[in-house]
Amino acid sequence: MAAGFRFDDAALRVFARRDLPDAAAGALRAAVESERRRVVAEQSARSGGTPPDLAAMVVDGQRGAGPERIGHNSRILLDWNYLREAVGHCVKHLRDLGPVREGGWRNSIAVFVDDKETDPAAIAADATHAAVVVTVPYARRLEVGRDDSGGAFAVQVPQHFVERSMMALRADHSDLARWSFGYTDLSDGHALTVRWQHKRLFWKGGGFRKWSSRRHETHVRYPTIHIDEIQAA
Repeated sequence: MAAGFRFDDAALRVFARRDLPDAAAGALRAAVESERRRVVAEQSARSGGTPPDLAAMVVDGQRGAGPERIGHNSRILLDWNYLREAVGHCVKHLRDLGPVREGGWRNSIAVFVDDKETDPAAIAADATHAAVVVTVPYARRLEVGRDDSGGAFAVQVPQHFVERSMMALRADHSDLARWSFGYTDLSDGHALTVRWQHKRLFWKGGGFRKWSSRRHETHVRYPTIHIDEIQAA
């Protein structure tokens, strides 16, 4: 099959101005979608099944732009969010490597995303901060209970076990997020009510006869691993 062409400079210039930019923009959009699928597939395989989220697409400096903003000569930046994977590593590390006798304290691990308690598997793509909190009283003891003979026990742990965990996670996963350690004041259902008994002795008939008690409520600061998204410029 043969085809003949006649050179028409004016017609060629019109075609280039009208159609080529749209064709180039379409090719760029297709390339972006192909790259998105490639990253999700590769990173899901690397992480064992936790895909990254496309937190935002930056087109010509505009963050959060949609595909329709892509022009024929646009500069495109895909900003990935690995917060969900980082939180998963954190919770697993605490549960697997934390000092334990019976393990009840593991159920006290709470995840807060942008200040709201959240299921780690349901972290939104645009989330920027997560806090993993061990919501049990913590001062060199991780849990208190009764042994088989009825005696009290407490698991003794290093003073900053949660901080040590943060350091290990930061060393292993610094490419996923920014890691830091601190303490969190919780309220509502997570507030700890401590009942202190204050003995009061009264003089009666030559000796101390009675005692009374009163209750005080206090909030406890809980050890926390803070995880922040690494956001592209």
